[in-house]
Amino acid sequence: MAGERRMRKTVALSKDLLLVKGAHKHCIYDLAGGKLFRVTAAAGEVAVKHARGMALDEDETAVRDELAAAGILGPAGKGPVRKRTGPAAKPSFAWLVITDRCNLRCLHCYEDAKAAGGRDMSFADFEHAVAEVKAAGIERLQLIGGEPMAHPDFRRMVERVAGQFTFFEVFTNGTLIDKSWCEFFKAHGVHVAVSVYSYDAAEHDRVTKGAGSHARTTTAVALLAEHGVPCRTACIRMAGIALGEKNGAAYDLAEGSDVVRLTGRGNLGLLDAELVRRRLTTKEMFRWPLERKTVERALARHNCFGRDVCISPALEVYPCIMERRISHGSLREAGLKALLKREICAMNKDKVAVCRDCEFRYACHDCRPDTLDGELTAKPWYCTYDPYSGEWEDADAAVKRILG
Repeated sequence: MAGERRMRKTVALSKDLLLVKGAHKHCIYDLAGGKLFRVTAAAGEVAVKHARGMALDEDETAVRDELAAAGILGPAGKGPVRKRTGPAAKPSFAWLVITDRCNLRCLHCYEDAKAAGGRDMSFADFEHAVAEVKAAGIERLQLIGGEPMAHPDFRRMVERVAGQFTFFEVFTNGTLIDKSWCEFFKAHGVHVAVSVYSYDAAEHDRVTKGAGSHARTTTAVALLAEHGVPCRTACIRMAGIALGEKNGAAYDLAEGSDVVRLTGRGNLGLLDAELVRRRLTTKEMFRWPLERKTVERALARHNCFGRDVCISPALEVYPCIMERRISHGSLREAGLKALLKREICAMNKDKVAVCRDCEFRYACHDCRPDTLDGELTAKPWYCTYDPYSGEWEDADAAVKRILG
C-alpha cells in the first residue's frame, strides 16, 4: 500500500514544473511553457532529488543533465517539495431543469424527456431555486428541460430572473419560438441555445421524431438573428444522421458539434466507427498546449464536478445536467451552499479506476456520465492508453473492440 501511495504522488518541482507519477511512466508538466514531457520513473526521481537539493550519483547526474538540456529541470534545493493542489471547487454555473416534458422525442435525449407524464417545477420552487443559486454566488444560469418553453410559467420565470445574472440562457429546440418570443427575449437580455442536428430537414426530423421540426427550428434561428438575440446552435452527432450541406445557413453545425454521450437515451447503437474514432482519447491529444488553469483545476476536481450544479424540477441538486447517479441533496432540506458535498466537488482523476495510475491524468478531459457500464469511477470507455504497460492501443483496434 505504501508503494501504491508513492506511485500516485504528484510533486511540484517548482512553481512551473509538476511531476505526475504513473504506474509505468511519469510526466513532467511544464505549466509555463505549456508542454508535457514523458519521462521514466528513474528520471522522475532524479528530478525530485534535484529539486530537494539531494546528492546525485554519477548516473543520476547524467540524467539530470539530460533533463536540464531538455528545459524541464527547475532550480535545485529551493526548499521542501510539496504536493501541489488546485483551487477549491466553487460552482459558477447552474442549470435549472424547469420541466422534464418535451414536445419532441429525440433519439438520444439525455433527460429522457417525454411529451406526457413528466414534471414541471412550480413557480414557488423556481423562485426558491433562483434565490439559492444567487446566494451561492453563481452568476451564470441556464433554463433547460425537456423543452423549457413548454412550461406554463415560462414567461414569468424569465421575467423573474432577467437582469439578475451576468449570463442568462434558455436552451430550447426552437419549435415554439415566433416573432413575439424574439421580442420578449431581446427585451429581457436572454441568450438562446438551439438544438439543430442537420442542415437537411428529413435528417433533423429523424432525430426529433417530429415532422416539420426542422422548419420551425431553423425559422426560429433566423428570427432570433433578425431581432438581435444572441443565439448559438448545438449539434449532437449520431450514427445514421447525415449533417448535410450548409447551403448558405447562417450557422455552422460542424463547428463545436459533439458526439452523442451514452447517457439518458444515448446508447452505443447511436455510434458508428467514425464517431467512436472522434471520441477516442489518443496520444495525439497530449500534444496540445497545456493550460495552467486547466491542470490546476484538475488537481482539485474532476472536470465534470465541482464547477456546475443542476437543479431538477423536484429541487434535487446534481453535479451535472447528465449525471443522476449521485446527488448533493434536495433544496427542500437545506440551502445550496450547505448541500454541496465535498466528496463530489473534490472528486478528481485520483478517484477514477486506472486513471489514478496514469501520468496524463491532470491533462485529460473525460465525461463521467458518458459510460458503458454505469460505474461512476470506471475508466473512460474511449481511452486507448494502458498506464501499466505504457502502451497505446491502435485506434482501429479500439474502434473494433468498442463496437464489437
